[in-house]
Amino acid sequence: MKTKLLKEKEILEHLNISRTSFWRLKKEGLPIVKVGNANRYNVDDVMTWISNEPQTEYKINLQSEPNKQKDEKKNERIINTYEIDINYLLKHNQIYLQKYLSKTERQLLEKRLSLYDDKNLSNQEIVRFFSNEYEKIIKENYQEKTKPEKFNEKLNNFIDKNDNSIRVVWGDCYETLQQMNSESISLMVTSPPYYNARKYSTWDNLNLYLDDMRKIIRESFRVLENHRVWVWNVGDIFDNDKLTSKATWGKRRLPLGAYFIKIFEEEGFEFIDDLIWNKGEVESKRQQNNGKDYPLYQY
Repeated sequence: MKTKLLKEKEILEHLNISRTSFWRLKKEGLPIVKVGNANRYNVDDVMTWISNEPQTEYKINLQSEPNKQKDEKKNERIINTYEIDINYLLKHNQIYLQKYLSKTERQLLEKRLSLYDDKNLSNQEIVRFFSNEYEKIIKENYQEKTKPEKFNEKLNNFIDKNDNSIRVVWGDCYETLQQMNSESISLMVTSPPYYNARKYSTWDNLNLYLDDMRKIIRESFRVLENHRVWVWNVGDIFDNDKLTSKATWGKRRLPLGAYFIKIFEEEGFEFIDDLIWNKGEVESKRQQNNGKDYPLYQY
């Protein structure tokens, strides 16, 4: 019988390991089957390879079987070697709670935790909702300290509405960001106006353009949740920066991506990666230069 080839997500679930451990195994030579441009994994080959590998710090437990129903307790990262409850966590974390929370905040934490029924719950579940409530108070405290002058309660209530609906806010992005609560957005994605690439978005010079973009990035840092991602979709353009000359021959390639990385880092963000968007046949004709492949910037 032909062995089924698993996708990465499926083999991760089968082995019950993290992506980090899986990445380490791939570096060690984990067998991979190429199907077009995608990676697939033969379960038998993978299990045989692992069993023949020397013991490592991320060695996988091979006792699990593909068709055997998973034991959820074995999948827990927090092992139930002894029972814990909310009172246990409050008692053994007092030194940290007193360090980071005021007396009023600690009382609020205890009040919120008292609403949970921790009987018949695993240690992992108890730790999870304890951590969640603690993080909520830390976040609420930060939001109160960093509340913007133009804070708009009606707008934020609309954004925070918990009904799983899609909500659209129409307005100037910078003005809207100034009205939003700190750490209230989980992901940001944009294709900002490229410097003077369209008639409806023009600046007198490159520095004025970058100054306006910096204001938005700075306000975004406050509004974006901690450790979340800002995807900034931008490419190089060929234009005159108008800083020293406004003549036609003052045009040159302007590396907007490089400029923005520096601005993002100066405003507190950490650069993670470049993603190259290969669109294939581009829709726009403005770069074609009547079919000529020169000057160099026309590639």
